[in-house]
Amino acid sequence: MTAHVTLNGRGILCEREFCLSSPCSNNGTCNNQPTGYNCTCSRGWSKKHCKIDIDECKESIPSPCLNSGNCTNTNGSFYCECPVEWGGDTCETDVNECLSASSPCLYKTTCNNTKGSYSCICGSGLTGRNCESDVDECLKEPCFNNGTCNNTIGSFNCACAQNWTGSTCEIDLSASFAPFSGG
Repeated sequence: MTAHVTLNGRGILCEREFCLSSPCSNNGTCNNQPTGYNCTCSRGWSKKHCKIDIDECKESIPSPCLNSGNCTNTNGSFYCECPVEWGGDTCETDVNECLSASSPCLYKTTCNNTKGSYSCICGSGLTGRNCESDVDECLKEPCFNNGTCNNTIGSFNCACAQNWTGSTCEIDLSASFAPFSGG
Protein backbone atom coordinates (compact mmCIF):
# COMPACT_ATOMS: atom_id res chain seq x y z
CA MET A 1 0.00 0.00 0.00
CA THR A 2 1.22 3.50 -0.81
CA ALA A 3 0.49 6.66 1.17
CA HIS A 4 -0.08 9.97 -0.61
CA VAL A 5 0.36 13.13 1.38
CA THR A 6 -1.94 16.05 0.56
CA LEU A 7 -2.60 19.36 2.29
CA ASN A 8 -6.18 20.14 3.09
CA GLY A 9 -6.08 23.52 4.82
CA ARG A 10 -6.37 22.03 8.32
CA GLY A 11 -3.36 19.87 8.28
CA ILE A 12 -1.92 16.89 6.52
CA LEU A 13 -4.19 14.12 5.26
CA CYS A 14 -2.72 10.77 4.42
CA GLU A 15 -4.57 8.75 1.78
CA ARG A 16 -3.66 5.13 1.27
CA GLU A 17 -3.87 3.36 -2.07
CA PHE A 18 -5.28 0.01 -0.98
CA CYS A 19 -6.22 -0.94 -4.56
CA LEU A 20 -2.66 -0.95 -5.94
CA SER A 21 -2.33 -4.60 -4.94
CA SER A 22 -5.43 -5.51 -7.05
CA PRO A 23 -7.24 -7.34 -4.25
CA CYS A 24 -10.43 -7.91 -6.28
CA SER A 25 -10.51 -11.14 -8.33
CA ASN A 26 -12.45 -12.11 -11.47
CA ASN A 27 -12.51 -8.63 -13.05
CA GLY A 28 -13.91 -7.02 -9.91
CA THR A 29 -13.37 -3.26 -9.54
CA CYS A 30 -11.49 -2.00 -6.47
CA ASN A 31 -12.75 1.17 -4.80
CA ASN A 32 -10.45 2.99 -2.35
CA GLN A 33 -12.11 4.05 0.90
CA PRO A 34 -10.58 6.22 3.68
CA THR A 35 -10.03 3.18 5.90
CA GLY A 36 -9.65 0.42 3.33
CA TYR A 37 -11.30 -0.65 0.08
CA ASN A 38 -14.31 -2.51 -1.26
CA CYS A 39 -14.77 -4.57 -4.39
CA THR A 40 -17.57 -4.16 -6.91
CA CYS A 41 -17.80 -7.67 -8.32
CA SER A 42 -18.51 -8.47 -11.96
CA ARG A 43 -21.62 -10.45 -12.77
CA GLY A 44 -21.49 -14.00 -11.43
CA TRP A 45 -19.09 -13.34 -8.53
CA SER A 46 -19.58 -12.26 -4.90
CA LYS A 47 -18.08 -11.68 -1.42
CA LYS A 48 -15.33 -9.29 -0.35
CA HIS A 49 -12.70 -10.26 -2.96
CA CYS A 50 -15.07 -11.50 -5.70
CA LYS A 51 -13.77 -15.05 -5.37
CA ILE A 52 -17.08 -16.83 -4.71
CA ASP A 53 -18.98 -18.04 -7.77
CA ILE A 54 -22.71 -17.27 -7.68
CA ASP A 55 -24.73 -20.33 -8.73
CA GLU A 56 -27.27 -18.55 -10.93
CA CYS A 57 -29.15 -21.83 -11.42
CA LYS A 58 -29.89 -22.09 -7.69
CA GLU A 59 -29.97 -18.39 -6.73
CA SER A 60 -32.51 -17.41 -9.39
CA ILE A 61 -36.10 -18.42 -8.77
CA PRO A 62 -37.46 -19.14 -11.28
CA SER A 63 -34.54 -20.55 -13.25
CA PRO A 64 -32.81 -18.12 -15.61
CA CYS A 65 -33.45 -20.68 -18.36
CA LEU A 66 -36.93 -20.19 -19.79
CA ASN A 67 -39.31 -22.63 -21.49
CA SER A 68 -38.11 -25.76 -19.65
CA GLY A 69 -34.44 -25.16 -20.46
CA ASN A 70 -31.87 -26.93 -18.25
CA CYS A 71 -29.54 -24.58 -16.35
CA THR A 72 -25.87 -25.49 -15.76
CA ASN A 73 -23.68 -23.31 -13.53
CA THR A 74 -20.18 -22.37 -14.73
CA ASN A 75 -17.48 -20.21 -13.09
CA GLY A 76 -18.95 -16.72 -13.04
CA SER A 77 -21.86 -17.56 -15.28
CA PHE A 78 -24.25 -20.28 -16.47
CA TYR A 79 -25.55 -21.74 -19.71
CA CYS A 80 -28.89 -23.14 -20.77
CA GLU A 81 -29.60 -26.32 -22.71
CA CYS A 82 -32.79 -25.50 -24.57
CA PRO A 83 -35.53 -27.83 -25.85
CA VAL A 84 -35.41 -28.10 -29.65
CA GLU A 85 -38.36 -25.70 -29.97
CA TRP A 86 -36.47 -22.87 -28.23
CA GLY A 87 -33.12 -21.07 -28.72
CA GLY A 88 -31.16 -18.09 -27.41
CA ASP A 89 -28.95 -17.70 -24.35
CA THR A 90 -31.85 -18.31 -21.95
CA CYS A 91 -34.19 -20.29 -24.27
CA GLU A 92 -36.23 -17.16 -24.88
CA THR A 93 -36.40 -17.36 -28.69
CA ASP A 94 -38.99 -19.47 -30.48
CA VAL A 95 -37.46 -21.68 -33.17
CA ASN A 96 -39.50 -21.64 -36.37
CA GLU A 97 -39.68 -25.35 -37.17
CA CYS A 98 -41.41 -24.55 -40.45
CA LEU A 99 -38.31 -22.80 -41.85
CA SER A 100 -36.04 -25.82 -41.43
CA ALA A 101 -34.79 -27.54 -44.56
CA SER A 102 -36.88 -30.57 -43.69
CA SER A 103 -40.30 -29.28 -42.65
CA PRO A 104 -41.98 -31.52 -40.08
CA CYS A 105 -45.17 -31.54 -42.17
CA LEU A 106 -45.03 -34.32 -44.74
CA TYR A 107 -46.28 -34.54 -48.34
CA LYS A 108 -45.90 -30.79 -49.01
CA THR A 109 -48.66 -29.90 -46.56
CA THR A 110 -48.83 -26.49 -44.87
CA CYS A 111 -46.76 -25.85 -41.72
CA ASN A 112 -47.76 -23.12 -39.25
CA ASN A 113 -45.25 -22.02 -36.62
CA THR A 114 -46.69 -21.46 -33.14
CA LYS A 115 -44.96 -20.30 -29.94
CA GLY A 116 -42.81 -23.25 -28.87
CA SER A 117 -44.29 -25.63 -31.44
CA TYR A 118 -45.92 -25.92 -34.87
CA SER A 119 -49.04 -27.35 -36.47
CA CYS A 120 -49.69 -28.93 -39.84
CA ILE A 121 -52.70 -28.36 -42.08
CA CYS A 122 -53.11 -31.76 -43.66
CA GLY A 123 -55.96 -31.36 -46.12
CA SER A 124 -58.11 -34.25 -47.24
CA GLY A 125 -56.67 -37.73 -47.33
CA LEU A 126 -53.98 -37.18 -44.67
CA THR A 127 -54.04 -37.07 -40.88
CA GLY A 128 -51.68 -37.08 -37.88
CA ARG A 129 -49.52 -34.42 -36.20
CA ASN A 130 -47.21 -34.25 -39.23
CA CYS A 131 -49.76 -35.44 -41.81
CA GLU A 132 -47.91 -38.76 -41.75
CA SER A 133 -50.98 -41.02 -41.82
CA ASP A 134 -52.84 -41.67 -45.03
CA VAL A 135 -56.63 -41.92 -44.85
CA ASP A 136 -57.82 -45.01 -46.73
CA GLU A 137 -60.57 -43.48 -48.85
CA CYS A 138 -61.33 -46.92 -50.31
CA LEU A 139 -62.98 -47.93 -47.02
CA LYS A 140 -65.91 -45.69 -48.05
CA GLU A 141 -66.21 -47.56 -51.39
CA PRO A 142 -66.18 -44.46 -53.60
CA CYS A 143 -66.00 -46.36 -56.94
CA PHE A 144 -69.33 -47.15 -58.62
CA ASN A 145 -70.36 -49.90 -61.02
CA ASN A 146 -67.89 -52.57 -59.87
CA GLY A 147 -64.91 -50.22 -60.13
CA THR A 148 -61.84 -51.19 -58.09
CA CYS A 149 -60.55 -48.60 -55.62
CA ASN A 150 -56.78 -48.04 -55.31
CA ASN A 151 -55.74 -46.04 -52.26
CA THR A 152 -52.92 -43.54 -52.87
CA ILE A 153 -51.19 -41.16 -50.45
CA GLY A 154 -53.73 -38.45 -49.75
CA SER A 155 -56.22 -39.64 -52.34
CA PHE A 156 -57.51 -42.63 -54.35
CA ASN A 157 -58.27 -43.61 -57.92
CA CYS A 158 -60.73 -46.03 -59.46
CA ALA A 159 -59.98 -48.74 -62.01
CA CYS A 160 -63.27 -48.92 -63.85
CA ALA A 161 -64.95 -52.04 -65.18
CA GLN A 162 -65.50 -52.39 -68.92
CA ASN A 163 -67.84 -49.75 -70.41
CA TRP A 164 -67.48 -47.40 -67.40
CA THR A 165 -65.35 -44.28 -66.97
CA GLY A 166 -65.02 -41.15 -64.85
CA SER A 167 -63.13 -40.48 -61.63
CA THR A 168 -65.52 -42.79 -59.73
CA CYS A 169 -66.68 -44.95 -62.71
CA GLU A 170 -69.95 -43.04 -62.89
CA ILE A 171 -70.17 -42.62 -66.70
CA ASP A 172 -71.67 -45.43 -68.77
CA LEU A 173 -69.83 -45.74 -72.09
CA SER A 174 -72.26 -48.32 -73.46
CA ALA A 175 -75.28 -46.05 -73.32
CA SER A 176 -76.59 -45.60 -76.79
CA PHE A 177 -77.06 -42.13 -77.98
CA ALA A 178 -79.41 -41.62 -80.82
CA PRO A 179 -77.79 -39.61 -83.55
CA PHE A 180 -79.31 -36.24 -84.09
CA SER A 181 -81.59 -36.23 -87.01
CA GLY A 182 -82.73 -32.95 -88.30
CA GLY A 183 -86.28 -32.98 -89.17
